[in-house]
Amino acid sequence: TRGLIHRSSLSEGWSMIFLGSDRSVALRTQRFLYEKYKQRPVQVQTYVTFKSLFSALAAIVLGLIFAVLARWECGRNLLLKYPTIFSGGYVSHEGGKPEDLENCHFSITFKAEGWSEKLAECTDKHENSPNKVLITKVSGTDPGYGATCSMLLLSAVMILKESNKIPGNGGVLSPGAAFGKTSLIEELNKRDVRFEVVSSLQK
Repeated sequence: TRGLIHRSSLSEGWSMIFLGSDRSVALRTQRFLYEKYKQRPVQVQTYVTFKSLFSALAAIVLGLIFAVLARWECGRNLLLKYPTIFSGGYVSHEGGKPEDLENCHFSITFKAEGWSEKLAECTDKHENSPNKVLITKVSGTDPGYGATCSMLLLSAVMILKESNKIPGNGGVLSPGAAFGKTSLIEELNKRDVRFEVVSSLQK
């Protein structure tokens, strides 16, 4: 079992569970794929990695301060008035400088463990232990502005041009459920949001 803060052989630094919405969105996608296509759902956990133990501990302290202040109106006013102080310098009213944004990179690594053979039914169970490990990565620059804009605009293009590949007749869908069969990943790769397979190993 992993501790609250732990070192990982996959990432260089100290990792802890990421409290954002990524995991719940991924699980919603898995539920959709199971209910509509009878695909076997996967278990998901998300982590965030810091280069040093000090940075990880500082993030916990800042997170606790944010959580406490956000509960009351006076605290929220302080957060809005002094974002630079309470974010450790990462957020400001002025926004990021173009040169800083260009030098800002993001990298998300996925490690999947499973089986090389596919069972006939999604409810069937494997008799042996997982025998395959797949590691993939999504990376790019300027996640807060540039990459996010590319993702949103290309998602809109997919809705306009490839609506026949999007399941259902509308409603609320997670990105994985909505765009899984479209060419969104290929288009993002052309715009410096890179999806790549790092390694695929069979035990």
